[in-house]
Amino acid sequence: MVESLANGLSCYAESALEEGLPLTLDLENICFINCEGPAVIKSLMGRGVRQVNAPLFVAEQLRSARLNKAIDFEGGKAHAT
Repeated sequence: MVESLANGLSCYAESALEEGLPLTLDLENICFINCEGPAVIKSLMGRGVRQVNAPLFVAEQLRSARLNKAIDFEGGKAHAT
């Protein structure tokens, strides 16, 4: 997912969510998500957007993004937040 696509997705989804429309994000034809993409998708999922059909690699990228966000480094030691 290219940065401009992530921004476009975020803007489109935001307007749909403001109107109270249900959203489903079909990731079937996505083969890679760049560094900004997982944060956008996870944010949308946190707001009730469903994601479906994610290929295994993309699903792993999303899962890893969630795990990385949950780890905080303090004093050189990692701990879950």
